[in-house]
Amino acid sequence: MSIKKIPASPYKGLVPYSEEDEPFFFGRNGEREIITANLMASRLTLLYGASGVGKSSVLRAGVVPHLRQLAQQNLNEQGTPEFAVVVFSSVTIR
Repeated sequence: MSIKKIPASPYKGLVPYSEEDEPFFFGRNGEREIITANLMASRLTLLYGASGVGKSSVLRAGVVPHLRQLAQQNLNEQGTPEFAVVVFSSVTIR
């Protein structure tokens, strides 16, 4: 059993939220539902917006945990998760 350190503040500034930050990430359920529905409907889904608006955060702390929960629910109810959740991030160094 691991002990998680509770942050002094849930606000992270411009650092994106991660899956571990899900308990502190709230207020964007509408966006999470739309993105999740788009991902389930189409193999290629583009999410774009200005820098710093929270694209990475809504994906990592909102959509990914939600998709993992849905896959677990499918596994429990149907015996198969129906999909796998993979997070891939690429950084270009110049």
